[in-house]
Amino acid sequence: MARSLNLDVGKVTANLAQLRTKTGFFSRNSLWDSANSTHPVIWWQGLCTSQPLMPIASRILNGPPSSASSERNWSLHDLIHTSKRNRLSQDKIQKLVAIHSNLVINEKQTFIYDARPVPLLEDTGKDYAVLSVHEDEAEIESESDAWSEESNSDSDENIPLSALVK
Repeated sequence: MARSLNLDVGKVTANLAQLRTKTGFFSRNSLWDSANSTHPVIWWQGLCTSQPLMPIASRILNGPPSSASSERNWSLHDLIHTSKRNRLSQDKIQKLVAIHSNLVINEKQTFIYDARPVPLLEDTGKDYAVLSVHEDEAEIESESDAWSEESNSDSDENIPLSALVK
């Protein structure tokens, strides 16, 4: 990982040895006392900023705690890299994955506001539910209007609760 972050591997290895043996910079007791009371990311980025090991520790600690995001990415990668598209270069596949991921994110963020009122299903304690758009509108309350099998009404106003809950 040190090479991918353009760090000197020798310095990082020496710094790791100091950390494990608690020598050099890591020999101070106050540093270890703060490690017990501080979040690890804050400890590395706040107190150990001058250490060669800090970028690696920060990268590891800021990574996702599970493999779910990586697995989603690889699943998407497999969808794009099919036998018909086998001739695509790795660079083009990565661009397609990025575009598809951005489209999914954009789709999640898009919210279409519908100004029409949403009917609410209210439980009146009777053996049918009352559908109303606004609370101030008159509600159907008579039990004589209860829905029955003989009724040929296509109205959704009186629906028995037993038909809604299975």
